[in-house]
Amino acid sequence: MTLYNPGTQVTIDEELVPFKGRCPIKQYIKLKLAPLARYGMKVRALADAQSYQYNPQVYCRKTPGSKPETGRDHRVVCDLVEPLLYTKRNMTVIFFSPGNVTFMTVILPYYYEFSHILRIGMSSLCYRCTPMGGV
Repeated sequence: MTLYNPGTQVTIDEELVPFKGRCPIKQYIKLKLAPLARYGMKVRALADAQSYQYNPQVYCRKTPGSKPETGRDHRVVCDLVEPLLYTKRNMTVIFFSPGNVTFMTVILPYYYEFSHILRIGMSSLCYRCTPMGGV
């Protein structure tokens, strides 16, 4: 991570990398608009808003017979955000979980390590978090 330093605007998002071949972590998302992009590998990443991904994680399914992972969203966000803690960047979260509960429990503990956090949810509502007493 020392060769690239992202700018002041970073975002957390997930994408589906189109892939039609055989792969155990390939997923099918029925609601995708483009037919070719319905099959692929899911990648969650912290990315610079202007250029490159900084800290991507490929989503691997659970292995058969293993226990379901609890707190997956929390673990993913912690792993993605950790290299940039205490750097005063602006973070936009286009979150992969529709509930506000996940947003409140996962992102807000990191609030004071970032200067601003903007959440864009599944319903296209924006929640702006500002310091207490600030605008």
